[in-house]
Amino acid sequence: MVAAGDLEFFGRPEWITLRDTYEIDFSERLTFDAALMYNALDDRQVDLITAYTSDGRVAAFDLKILEDPRNAFFLMTEF
Repeated sequence: MVAAGDLEFFGRPEWITLRDTYEIDFSERLTFDAALMYNALDDRQVDLITAYTSDGRVAAFDLKILEDPRNAFFLMTEF
């Protein structure tokens, strides 16, 4: 399985938490400009991408949001 993230994702703590929580070992991790990740997924160059659920491209590309039952990602809000 090939995963794609933005230019910083695989170096951030969120990736380490996700990887460790779900014991994920992708065959390949690719970095893209955030605008190009959706096209890479649509063209089947990658199997999954990182995305914000509020991004309109999720609906435009009819993407499935994966569940996070182990809460590796907590809800981020600003007050």
